[in-house]
Amino acid sequence: MELSEQADAAWYKISKAYLAAGYPPITAWFFPPPGDERVTNELEAARYIKAIAVARARFGLDYKGLDEILRENEISDEAFDLLSDLGRKYDQAGFPQRVNWSLPCEDGPVIRELAARGYVEAFAIGRYRFTDYGQHHVMENRRP
Repeated sequence: MELSEQADAAWYKISKAYLAAGYPPITAWFFPPPGDERVTNELEAARYIKAIAVARARFGLDYKGLDEILRENEISDEAFDLLSDLGRKYDQAGFPQRVNWSLPCEDGPVIRELAARGYVEAFAIGRYRFTDYGQHHVMENRRP
């Protein structure tokens, strides 16, 4: 979908702010209306953002918006290295059942990037585990 020039400029600011915030969960990252009513409505109709507050005073990313940001920005070297490291540890542990296996990971932009990209999910405070997608990625890309 092609956005108007004004909506595209607003979307650029939103996506850069999201990246600068360190890939926070989209259920916990909010922002004021990104522009006048027309721009806000256009981004909402495109499903890039969604109203969070009843009075439309706060907005958050919609899943399509997150997908667009991730598509436009390649995985960082740090996130790729962490994913590779987690894959090696999973291999060394003998490929335990994904739902019961987790690793301690310090919360921060790198692990949150992997979560935003769908590779890992929070399991408990300070612990993450692979999603089905993350487990599949690790198994498809492992080296014997």
